[in-house]
Amino acid sequence: MRRQARTIPYVLAALAAAAALPATALAEDEPATTKRRWTNTAEVGFVQTSGNSQTTNVKLSDRFIYGWDGWKLEINMLALRAEQTTRTASNVGGALVVTEVSETTAETYQLAGILRRDIRDGFYWLTGLEWTRNRPAGIDDRYQAQVGLGYRFFRTDVHELSSELGLTYTDESFVPGTTPDGQTYAGARAFFGYSHKLSPTSTLTQDVELLGNLDDTADWRGKSETAITASITTQVALKASFTLLYDNRPVVQVLSATGFPDVQFEFDKTDTILAASLVVNF
Repeated sequence: MRRQARTIPYVLAALAAAAALPATALAEDEPATTKRRWTNTAEVGFVQTSGNSQTTNVKLSDRFIYGWDGWKLEINMLALRAEQTTRTASNVGGALVVTEVSETTAETYQLAGILRRDIRDGFYWLTGLEWTRNRPAGIDDRYQAQVGLGYRFFRTDVHELSSELGLTYTDESFVPGTTPDGQTYAGARAFFGYSHKLSPTSTLTQDVELLGNLDDTADWRGKSETAITASITTQVALKASFTLLYDNRPVVQVLSATGFPDVQFEFDKTDTILAASLVVNF
């Protein structure tokens, strides 16, 4: 089963390649008088310092949506990386010795594809695949497949509220030194999404997702993302977001030393991401 799960990234990569098609190639199949069926939103956040302080922070994400005849395909990609270089000066035998050590302080990658199909009166079903890597949190690879049902409570020019409930199957491996080194389990998923148009040029969004392990109810995870997007032009906007990640049972790493008993290190339960990005709509 674990070997089969390893094929999921290749499926998602194929979906991502479809999302990267040039806009002109997609537009050729659509009459000029019809409404465009696809949208693509890219986010770029970048901070770099040099000199006495050397840091690099990069956030790249992309969301591609293509809809047709009651179907909607959504592909999401995320890359987040932060690196810091520490410089140490010391006196070694009367000589100045300067050493620099670079360390990755944050690193998260994600690729997900989800397919939705309208049923009637706001109801829809969905299925999807997702791959995540977050080594600073102890996750080497996590593959998740899901199926479920969704319902749109309302959708107006100002407000939109929807929810999703479903089942998941997760196959995850942890960073070296953990016991166990991985696990597979069936789970449950609940999602709530809300958006509110604050003005003609700004929008507030709030997404909450809960994921549970049906084999161990204490092993559950949660994600909350709050964001405000302000348009500069019809295609360019600024976005500020705050993401909260919670793992009720984080990864535990076993550390060994010759001649001493093993000790355990538990990764933090909570991670937060505060980001400001430039958004480009295609």
